[in-house]
Parts: sequence; structure tokens; C-alpha cells
Amino acid sequence: FAADQHGVHAQLRKLSELVMKYDQQFWRYLERHNALEFYFCFRWILIFFKRELEFADTMSLWEAMWCCESDFHLYVCMAILMRHRDNVMQKDMGFDELLKFCNTLSGSLDIAILLKDAHEIYVRMNSRSPIRSVIVES
Repeated sequence: FAADQHGVHAQLRKLSELVMKYDQQFWRYLERHNALEFYFCFRWILIFFKRELEFADTMSLWEAMWCCESDFHLYVCMAILMRHRDNVMQKDMGFDELLKFCNTLSGSLDIAILLKDAHEIYVRMNSRSPIRSVIVES
């Protein structure tokens, strides 16, 4: 654990880069609202969605993350954001409203939809599945 939380900030920067590549319109919206630091996703990354989901759903998400590429959790963040992007933009949410909105999502996320969306975004951006191939030699 680094007191300056360098690791979390590096992940937030990578999330910003991914959103910029995936949805430039939404990224520009966030840029206009001074929200490119993605601090509204800080809690999601820091505790891997533990507060956003019920315990069983958290365990399902963590199992999926353990089977996938190391940055799959960033695609889970993107899945949440893309699910709500139109609402965010229509209501012209600024940083403060976006932070509050993201905190209100706790307990309302559907794990099956979230994993499906994250997987689809990953495949679309990387032209392959995020699931690691493991070959066991006997």
C-alpha cells in the first residue's frame, strides 16, 4: 500500500485513456466538465466494487477478474459508465454530480449485465477475449 496511492492514480489514468479510445464523445464531455481524473471511479478501483455489489455478486465479479487480464476491472468501470453515459450527458452532470451519481449506483448494479458489457467492450477494443488461456502440462 502506497500512501500517495500512486497505483490507483495510474489505473485512473489508464481508465481515462481507455474511455478516450472507446468513446471520444463521452471523453470530451468529461474533459469539458473537468472530470478526466476519473475520481468518481476511485472507490470502484480501490476496493474492487465491494461496496457496489452484494457479497455473492462481489465474489462472482472477483472470480471473473481473476480469470481475466490484469486490467479487466477497468473494463468493468467502463461498462458501468457506458450504461449510464446518456443519462449523465442528458442531465449535464458536472464532476460533483457525477461523483454523487456514481455513489448512488451502489446496490443497483446487475452483475450479469455488467460482466457481459465489460467482456464486449474488452473484445471490441482488443479483438480477443480477456479470459486468460491456461495450458496445463502433465
